[in-house]
Amino acid sequence: SPDYARARFILLVSAKLESGHYFNPHAQRIIEAKASGAEIAVLDIRLSNTASVADHWLPTRPGSEAAVVLAMVGVICAEGLADRAFL
Repeated sequence: SPDYARARFILLVSAKLESGHYFNPHAQRIIEAKASGAEIAVLDIRLSNTASVADHWLPTRPGSEAAVVLAMVGVICAEGLADRAFL
């Protein structure tokens, strides 16, 4: 399971599992992380339950999420923001 408790930023891509059920353990951990200060961004074509409580909702075109994530990785690498030792 993702370590939501220690996350500072959570990116959910087409998060269907987390979006529909408030009693879902993943959804509960995400909400707890947000309450502890984590920032949440959601890439989803619809304004899901998760997207409605996120700090950032990025409505993508259907099937374009991978291209958006690759663009994010490109910026992170180009601007030297990646942790090279970890990678």
